[in-house]
Amino acid sequence: MRVKPLTVSVMPTFYCESRCEYCYLGSLRNNTMFLDIKMLNDRLMEIVKHGYYIERVEAYGGDITELPETYINGVVDTLLEYSECLVYTGG
Repeated sequence: MRVKPLTVSVMPTFYCESRCEYCYLGSLRNNTMFLDIKMLNDRLMEIVKHGYYIERVEAYGGDITELPETYINGVVDTLLEYSECLVYTGG
């Protein structure tokens, strides 16, 4: 099986307290839900099982710095199991 490199984009949350008028998320910024870490791990594992090599993971979306530190650490730890990761924040 040939390994195919892939960049994966992950949005842990839409939530953000900033009210930037140019934000592409619009009213989605009010959604306080966030991505389940087990589901994230399952999806990344599924990608690998289908013959892809996760070359890079980018996390973006709402401001993840407003989420609990334990959750952020869990997301980053999960991402690092598969690849280097780059996290974009509003700040």
